[in-house]
Amino acid sequence: MTKKNLHHIQLVFLVSRGRSGSTMLQNILDAHPNICAPLESKFVLHLKSKYKNISHWNNKTINQFITDLYTNRKIRLFWNIDKKNLYDLFSQYKIESFADACKIIYLSFPSVHTKNNVTVIIDKNPAHSRFIYELYTVFPNAKFIHLVRDPRATTNSLNTYHIFLKTNF
Repeated sequence: MTKKNLHHIQLVFLVSRGRSGSTMLQNILDAHPNICAPLESKFVLHLKSKYKNISHWNNKTINQFITDLYTNRKIRLFWNIDKKNLYDLFSQYKIESFADACKIIYLSFPSVHTKNNVTVIIDKNPAHSRFIYELYTVFPNAKFIHLVRDPRATTNSLNTYHIFLKTNF
């Protein structure tokens, strides 16, 4: 069986400050059948120092990578990735770099929307706005979208959010 290549999948980082509408944009983009936009996680930054320079990805490396991935709390608790499906995905693709391994993790996210031939992966995380250079060193071909919201609207959103919390909890 010939393994599929991941080079055709474009990675886009959506960076912003909190309360800027990035979650809504992420959800809208994830509804597209060719776009994968999983929940926030810092797994790339979490695993970068250990795996960035590995160029030979064998079964032992992949097993350790998956074990280390599951030490990330958000992945473990919120992504609901089935380990068997994850191993199956790794067996289908040619892994040549840490960036390729990360793309497999993104593709393993169980979206509520049906996906067909994913060509774009969106990684939305406000914390990534502080780590653009680090992300760029892993994904030199990545695109970055910087989402900016009018500060007055952000302030109003925060005030509304705090009033909601006070009255409902």
